[in-house]
Amino acid sequence: LVMKMQGAMKGFDDASGQEYTEYIVMCNFRVAQGGGDTWSVAARWQELKDMHAKLETLKAHLKELPAFPATVVAKTKEQRIELRVQKLQEYFDGMVASVAQVEHLVFSKMSSFD
Repeated sequence: LVMKMQGAMKGFDDASGQEYTEYIVMCNFRVAQGGGDTWSVAARWQELKDMHAKLETLKAHLKELPAFPATVVAKTKEQRIELRVQKLQEYFDGMVASVAQVEHLVFSKMSSFD
């Protein structure tokens, strides 16, 4: 599994007309096998926090789920977005490492049945 931050983009809420930011992450599954499936996800900061809360319920199956990035304080909106993108990449790197540990254990156990 590979998860790479691609940046951020502006969106507008149709109901309120309010501007918001979506963070874009590119995901690739089974890259080690020579390709795999690739897709992109665009999500708001709160949606990513909600995803993390759901992952917390699986913590028993994940060796080391990283903490979700803390609130970022910056002088400008652009700086805040840039810092969030960096922090999200660090978060996803930690998550991928945790998933890789679980994947290794599963495949190790499966190979013992051969």
